Amino acid sequence: MMQYEYQFDPAYLEIFPSEIFSDNSVVFHGTNEYHSLNIEKNGFVVNTSAYNLEQAQKLVELLEHPDVSKYDVKKGFFQWTTAHGARHYMESIEKNSFRLSFSALSSACIAFTEGPRKGGQAFADIRQAREIISRAMIEHKNSIVIPPEINDLFQQLNHIDQSRNVIYAIRLPKDLDGITCENNVIYSKKSISADNIVGKVIIPDEEGLRLSAIKASINQKLKEKLFHNAGLAIRLHRNEQHGG
Repeated sequence: MMQYEYQFDPAYLEIFPSEIFSDNSVVFHGTNEYHSLNIEKNGFVVNTSAYNLEQAQKLVELLEHPDVSKYDVKKGFFQWTTAHGARHYMESIEKNSFRLSFSALSSACIAFTEGPRKGGQAFADIRQAREIISRAMIEHKNSIVIPPEINDLFQQLNHIDQSRNVIYAIRLPKDLDGITCENNVIYSKKSISADNIVGKVIIPDEEGLRLSAIKASINQKLKEKLFHNAGLAIRLHRNEQHGG
C-alpha cells in the first residue's frame, strides 16, 4: 500500500493522484490514524464496533439519568437524542446490520476526519455525550457519578483527537457483490480485505476547515462522479438490473 502526499486537485476536488481517483472501482474512507494499525492489518470489517460496547452501554445509561437526560435534546433530521443515536449504533452492531460506508469522491471523506465526526461518524455521539454530561455536572455534580468505563471511552476520544487524520483508497471487488449506493454514499454489506487498500493520504489539520467552505461544490462533484455514464452508481444500477 502506497502513502501519497496530500495534493488537492481544484479541478476534480480530489486528493489522490489521478491514476487512483480516475479508477471508478476505487472508493474512499476517511478516518483517523488511531484506527490505522487495525485497518491496515485486517481491512474494513463489517459489524465491528469503533468502541467498546460495554463502555458505550454505561454511557447511554448515564445519559438517561434524570439529571442528565434533560440536557440531551432531540436534534437532526431524525430528531434523535444522543442516547438514542448511540443505542441505535450499538443495536445495529449486535444485529449484524451495520454496513461499511465509503465515498466515490476523496475530498468528501474529509468531513469524517475533523470536527464532531473526527475518527468516524460513530464518535459524533460520544463527543456530544461528553458535552452533555459536562453541562449536567455544572448543576448536578453531587448526583452524577461518571463510571470508570465512561472515562476509558472518553480517553479513547482524547487519543483520536490527538492523532492525525487519514483517508484510504480502496478497490472494490470486481463483482460488486454486497455493494450498494444510497443517498450518494457507497455501502458494503461484506468485509473488504486489507489487500484491497491501494493507498492512503494523511490530511493536514487545516484542510478540513478550508474545504468545508466549498462543501456545496464537493457535494455537486460527488453526484457528477457517481452518475456520469461510467460512474459507480450507474454501474451498480446496471449490476442490479442484471441480477448481480
